[in-house]
Amino acid sequence: DAWLWRCMSVFKRKVHIQIINCSEVGRLSLAGEFFHGGGWVGPRIEEIEEDAGLELESHAWTLAGLSGYVTYRNEDHSKFLCLLVSYPLLGSCCFTARFGAHLQLRDPTELLENAPELPEANQMRKAEGCTWELIEVASQDVVVLRCVLLPDAKGRL
Repeated sequence: DAWLWRCMSVFKRKVHIQIINCSEVGRLSLAGEFFHGGGWVGPRIEEIEEDAGLELESHAWTLAGLSGYVTYRNEDHSKFLCLLVSYPLLGSCCFTARFGAHLQLRDPTELLENAPELPEANQMRKAEGCTWELIEVASQDVVVLRCVLLPDAKGRL
């Protein structure tokens, strides 16, 4: 049993996502989650105000590793934040995020299936309503990302 426990801990995949909320929508509340493999490290992050740190990891020794998504919504349900990650035991980490009003963001299964592989460190990617970047690969199995929720483009000159 001790050998199995050591093997399982060696094959864990972890993703740390730093959220910086620069949007006008204020507080976001957890709207839903779905994980094929893995889930939260510790308690769920129920709300995002100015910033938050989300920690996800694989929970069992499966080839799926960590795979799933988390969605948040603003108070009047007019905007959704979706964070999608796939980090299999065999393969590269994939991630994408969206922040907007599209109904597709309520059930982002298709986005998860098409999430791109991570870029090189410190290269920004822009998607609907947000930007994100790989900060570092802290170890072979730990990825640190930053996601910035952007202000509404309509309010800028």
